[in-house]
Amino acid sequence: MCCKVSAEEAFDADLSAAFYPHGLGHHLGCNVHDRGSNLANAQGDKVPASEKYPKLRSSAPMVVDQIHTVEPGLYFIPALLDKLRAGEHAAKLNWSRVDEFIPYGGIRIEDNIVVHGDGRLENLTRDAFAASAI
Repeated sequence: MCCKVSAEEAFDADLSAAFYPHGLGHHLGCNVHDRGSNLANAQGDKVPASEKYPKLRSSAPMVVDQIHTVEPGLYFIPALLDKLRAGEHAAKLNWSRVDEFIPYGGIRIEDNIVVHGDGRLENLTRDAFAASAI
């Protein structure tokens, strides 16, 4: 285990930011990293930036038939970890364990989902893997 504290305490201390420095996902399609992911409506009104996460590129509400990518990950990036190691919450981590993972860099899972009108989310990625196994 890399944390010496509970998940709640780690979250409250924002320890996860060094291991997961981006948002959970974004719209999928043309130019989604550049525009559109913070629009509130077709008129171009923007969703206000999150106070805690002002750099999030995807803050628009999910609507029916949109496709999104969901990208949970865990990263071991020395430049980010060095700041945490020198910070006020350094003692909350098991640094010898963290150091064991640095050579691997990290891992990210990317799933593409469709938002359906009945509230169901269809995972296109998992369905594609299941179909290829047949």
